[in-house]
Amino acid sequence: MAAGLIGLCLSHPVAASPIRHQSQAQKIQTEWNNFLAGGPTLWGTRHAPPITALIKRESHADLATADPLSLPMVQYLEWRRDLNPARFDHFHPFVGPILQSLLPPPTTVNPQPQELPPQFASVPEPGTISIALGLLAAGAFGRRRSRRPDPRNRT
Repeated sequence: MAAGLIGLCLSHPVAASPIRHQSQAQKIQTEWNNFLAGGPTLWGTRHAPPITALIKRESHADLATADPLSLPMVQYLEWRRDLNPARFDHFHPFVGPILQSLLPPPTTVNPQPQELPPQFASVPEPGTISIALGLLAAGAFGRRRSRRPDPRNRT
C-alpha cells in the first residue's frame, strides 16, 4: 500500500511554490530603508535595525560619494553622532572622523555687541534709584490701602 502511494505521488508532476519570502539580507535592507525614510522623528523613538556587513559596506560607500550629506544613511549617522560625538567617535573610529570632516567649520561668535536699531537706541532707561523709589511708593500705597476698613462692610 505504501509503495502504491509513493508511486501515485511520483507519477504526478509537482511544481515548487514560488518563493514568497525575502532572504534575510533583503529583509534587513528593507527594514533599513523604511527606518531611514522615517527621519529623525522615527530615529528617536525606535531602535535601528541590525547592522550587517552589507549595511556597513553600503554606509561606507555612501560616505565616499560626491554628495554624502544628501543620503539618508549619512544623515542618520550625523544625527546619531550629534547625540554624543565623543562616544560615537570612540565606538566608530573610522566613521566619526569622516563625518566630522563633512560638517562645515564652526562659526566664531562675534565678541562685539550688536548695535540696536536707531529707534530703540535713543530710548532712555530709568535709573536704579527711580525704580527703587517707585517700588517703595507702590509698597507703601498698597500697605496703606490694606489697613483702611472696607466702606461696604459697616456693622
